[in-house]
Amino acid sequence: MPPSPAYLAAATPDELAQATRTAIEAARAGIDQLKRGDLAGEALLDAYDEATATLDTMMNLASPVSRAHPDPDTRAAADAAEQELDKVATDISLDRGVYDALRTVDLTGTDPATRHWVERTLRDFRRAGVDRDDATRERIRVLQEELVAIGQDFARNINSDTRSAKFPPSALAGMPPDWVRAHPPDADGLVTVTTDNPDVLPFLTYSRDAAAREQMLRLWRQRGHPANIDVLRRMLACRHELASLLG
Repeated sequence: MPPSPAYLAAATPDELAQATRTAIEAARAGIDQLKRGDLAGEALLDAYDEATATLDTMMNLASPVSRAHPDPDTRAAADAAEQELDKVATDISLDRGVYDALRTVDLTGTDPATRHWVERTLRDFRRAGVDRDDATRERIRVLQEELVAIGQDFARNINSDTRSAKFPPSALAGMPPDWVRAHPPDADGLVTVTTDNPDVLPFLTYSRDAAAREQMLRLWRQRGHPANIDVLRRMLACRHELASLLG
């Protein structure tokens, strides 16, 4: 099983990379067993479910680390982990051998929930492009990998763009006392509020100054601009080509 969230949040970049490799190896082992024909029926479905759940769990653990960890090397390791995990997940979604193995499972006697899950899983394979020719599947794989990297650039531009505004102490009316103590007035008698989440989210929630809240909300929503304009163009171009291949 993937490590706990607490372990991963405190892990070193090397430990994070090792946890990622372990999850990928476990997922691939399950998929290989499934494709070899060693399993049948619900045992085959269980193997697929465990393999994909292992990848999903590790992805869900790495994602917040890549966006919120204070150490840049750890964030970079989590970014790399996301890319590796998504690549394996994409490979599985485009693997005709996996699709055929699932498609041939005899569902006689299984409960409605299992049949529904298999139907939706096979549908998702087709939506991913598993039934396209080899060249198309390879292009889909490349585009999916590009989208992961582009999405990380998009999020990184937002997370690294800290903005601030200054307000009179009266704008802090309604704020929790510990927040107020952490934000003493400067030499001009004004209080600085940044768009970092520990600053802005309590301010937007508790400050009674509507004009100050609106100003901070606008600053918060503008993070990543204009750097993300080109990133968004790249993302849309990839999605447009992907849609044309899957349409």
